[in-house]
Amino acid sequence: MCTELSLNEIRYSQDSISNTFYNGETLDKVISTIIGGETMTDNMTKIAVFKEYGKYYACDNRKLYVLKEVQRSKPNFKITTKFVKLSDKSKFTTKNDGTSIRIRRSPSRSGTVGRPNDAKRHSSHNNSVMDDLD
Repeated sequence: MCTELSLNEIRYSQDSISNTFYNGETLDKVISTIIGGETMTDNMTKIAVFKEYGKYYACDNRKLYVLKEVQRSKPNFKITTKFVKLSDKSKFTTKNDGTSIRIRRSPSRSGTVGRPNDAKRHSSHNNSVMDDLD
Protein backbone atom coordinates (compact mmCIF):
# COMPACT_ATOMS: atom_id res chain seq x y z
CA MET A 1 0.00 0.00 0.00
CA CYS A 2 1.38 3.43 -0.97
CA THR A 3 0.38 6.77 0.50
CA GLU A 4 1.78 10.21 1.19
CA LEU A 5 3.28 11.01 4.58
CA SER A 6 4.97 14.17 5.74
CA LEU A 7 8.72 13.77 6.13
CA ASN A 8 8.25 15.08 9.66
CA GLU A 9 6.22 11.95 10.45
CA ILE A 10 9.00 9.56 9.40
CA ARG A 11 11.82 8.67 11.79
CA TYR A 12 15.20 7.06 11.29
CA SER A 13 15.29 3.34 12.07
CA GLN A 14 19.07 3.19 12.43
CA ASP A 15 21.52 5.01 14.68
CA SER A 16 23.96 5.77 11.83
CA ILE A 17 24.30 5.88 8.05
CA SER A 18 27.17 5.98 5.60
CA ASN A 19 27.83 9.34 3.95
CA THR A 20 27.67 7.68 0.51
CA PHE A 21 25.08 5.74 -1.47
CA TYR A 22 25.93 2.36 -3.01
CA ASN A 23 26.82 4.06 -6.31
CA GLY A 24 29.50 6.15 -4.56
CA GLU A 25 27.65 9.48 -4.60
CA THR A 26 27.89 11.39 -1.33
CA LEU A 27 24.80 12.50 0.54
CA ASP A 28 25.96 16.13 0.32
CA LYS A 29 26.39 15.93 -3.46
CA VAL A 30 22.92 14.46 -3.97
CA ILE A 31 21.39 17.12 -1.70
CA SER A 32 23.05 19.99 -3.56
CA THR A 33 22.09 18.52 -6.94
CA ILE A 34 18.41 18.26 -6.01
CA ILE A 35 18.37 21.73 -4.47
CA GLY A 36 20.10 22.98 -7.62
CA GLY A 37 17.04 22.02 -9.63
CA GLU A 38 17.49 18.49 -10.90
CA THR A 39 14.23 16.58 -11.12
CA MET A 40 14.10 13.66 -8.73
CA THR A 41 13.43 10.20 -10.15
CA ASP A 42 10.50 8.13 -8.92
CA ASN A 43 13.05 6.01 -7.06
CA MET A 44 14.13 9.01 -5.01
CA THR A 45 10.61 10.20 -4.18
CA LYS A 46 9.45 6.82 -2.86
CA ILE A 47 10.49 5.60 0.55
CA ALA A 48 9.74 2.32 2.32
CA VAL A 49 8.47 2.72 5.87
CA PHE A 50 7.24 0.45 8.63
CA LYS A 51 5.16 1.18 11.70
CA GLU A 52 6.64 0.27 15.07
CA TYR A 53 5.47 1.44 18.50
CA GLY A 54 2.82 3.60 16.79
CA LYS A 55 5.41 5.58 14.79
CA TYR A 56 6.67 5.46 11.20
CA TYR A 57 10.31 4.52 10.57
CA ALA A 58 12.26 4.56 7.31
CA CYS A 59 13.87 1.52 5.78
CA ASP A 60 15.85 3.90 3.54
CA ASN A 61 17.65 6.03 6.12
CA ARG A 62 20.11 7.71 3.71
CA LYS A 63 17.27 8.62 1.40
CA LEU A 64 15.25 9.97 4.33
CA TYR A 65 18.21 12.09 5.42
CA VAL A 66 18.60 13.54 1.90
CA LEU A 67 14.88 14.27 1.59
CA LYS A 68 14.73 15.97 5.00
CA GLU A 69 17.67 18.16 3.99
CA VAL A 70 16.06 19.03 0.64
CA GLN A 71 12.82 19.86 2.43
CA ARG A 72 14.59 22.77 4.13
CA SER A 73 14.90 24.49 0.72
CA LYS A 74 11.85 23.00 -0.99
CA PRO A 75 9.25 22.62 1.75
CA ASN A 76 6.31 21.80 -0.53
CA PHE A 77 7.60 18.74 -2.37
CA LYS A 78 5.85 15.45 -1.77
CA ILE A 79 7.06 11.89 -1.41
CA THR A 80 5.24 8.59 -1.59
CA THR A 81 5.64 5.98 1.11
CA LYS A 82 5.31 2.25 0.73
CA PHE A 83 4.36 0.43 3.90
CA VAL A 84 6.36 -2.73 4.56
CA LYS A 85 6.92 -5.10 7.48
CA LEU A 86 10.15 -4.88 9.42
CA SER A 87 11.82 -8.10 8.32
CA ASP A 88 15.14 -7.79 10.15
CA LYS A 89 14.89 -6.41 13.69
CA SER A 90 18.69 -6.27 13.92
CA LYS A 91 18.59 -3.29 11.54
CA PHE A 92 16.31 -1.35 13.91
CA THR A 93 19.22 0.24 15.77
CA THR A 94 17.98 3.72 16.67
CA LYS A 95 18.92 4.71 20.20
CA ASN A 96 16.86 7.91 20.31
CA ASP A 97 13.48 6.91 18.87
CA GLY A 98 14.64 7.90 15.37
CA THR A 99 14.85 11.63 16.02
CA SER A 100 18.45 11.96 14.81
CA ILE A 101 21.07 9.97 12.97
CA ARG A 102 24.87 9.86 12.97
CA ILE A 103 26.60 10.13 9.60
CA ARG A 104 29.65 7.90 9.32
CA ARG A 105 32.46 9.72 7.54
CA SER A 106 36.23 9.48 7.62
CA PRO A 107 37.39 9.47 11.27
CA SER A 108 38.15 13.19 11.24
CA ARG A 109 34.67 14.13 9.92
CA SER A 110 32.33 11.77 11.78
CA GLY A 111 29.59 13.25 13.92
CA THR A 112 26.00 13.10 15.02
CA VAL A 113 23.41 15.14 13.26
CA GLY A 114 21.01 16.25 15.99
CA ARG A 115 18.54 17.67 13.58
CA PRO A 116 18.70 16.53 9.99
CA ASN A 117 19.24 20.19 9.12
CA ASP A 118 22.84 20.38 10.33
CA ALA A 119 24.70 18.84 7.37
CA LYS A 120 27.12 20.80 5.22
CA ARG A 121 26.26 21.16 1.54
CA HIS A 122 28.56 21.18 -1.45
CA SER A 123 27.81 23.47 -4.37
CA SER A 124 28.73 21.06 -7.17
CA HIS A 125 26.02 19.77 -9.50
CA ASN A 126 25.94 16.47 -11.34
CA ASN A 127 23.01 15.38 -13.48
CA SER A 128 23.67 11.66 -13.02
CA VAL A 129 23.41 11.38 -9.25
CA MET A 130 19.73 10.53 -9.15
CA ASP A 131 20.12 7.19 -10.92
CA ASP A 132 20.28 4.06 -8.76
CA LEU A 133 21.20 5.57 -5.42
CA ASP A 134 19.99 2.70 -3.26
